[in-house]
Amino acid sequence: MEIGQVRLAPFLLTHEIVEKALLDELGLHYLHAHQIALRAERDAVKAAGVGWSAYQAVNKKNEKPISEEKLKKIPKDLDLTPYRDMRDFSTLERLLKAQS
Repeated sequence: MEIGQVRLAPFLLTHEIVEKALLDELGLHYLHAHQIALRAERDAVKAAGVGWSAYQAVNKKNEKPISEEKLKKIPKDLDLTPYRDMRDFSTLERLLKAQS
């Protein structure tokens, strides 16, 4: 199956839901939760008959680094764990300022 015929959102949601559950329920460090979630995402992509490399290429082409993002409407309950765990203090500071 070609990547152009597949909705990407379910795979991205799989990643985010697994990652968040591992952070909240097991208290894993973000990096560990992310790696496990990435494998769940990959397995879901492959199970749908989509090549992992093609899927990653489409995601890479469409992603935008947060450093380039104009931050607005940041939810007060945004989970900042990834930024703290990865010691990304400059992004964390920007997010906190945008929440105010």
